[in-house]
Amino acid sequence: MALDTTSAGTLSSLVSMAHQAGFFELPYDILHDRALCPIARTDAPTVTTSIFARDSAKAVKNYHGCVDSTLNSATPQLVRLRAFETEIDSALKSSRWVRPASRR
Repeated sequence: MALDTTSAGTLSSLVSMAHQAGFFELPYDILHDRALCPIARTDAPTVTTSIFARDSAKAVKNYHGCVDSTLNSATPQLVRLRAFETEIDSALKSSRWVRPASRR
C-alpha cells in the first residue's frame, strides 16, 4: 500500500474539474448505462475514480471500450470524464506509482 498527500489547492482544483466534467451526475458503472455505452469494444482498460468528502463519496467505473454507435468514438460525457481522469494523473503524478512490465 502507498500513501501520498497533495496540496489543498490541487484538491480544490480537481474537485472543480470533477464538477465541470459532470462526474457527480454520472452512474457508478458506465458499461451498464446504454446511453453512455451503446457499444462496448473488448479488451479496453477500466478506470475507477473515487472522490471522498467529509460527508459523502462518489465513484465512477469507466470502461474505456465504450463508444457511440454513430460516431464510433466516446460520447461527449465520456470525453470529459476521460480528460478529467488524465488531469488527475497529471496533477498527482500518478506515473511514479506505475512500474514498467519489465520491472514487475
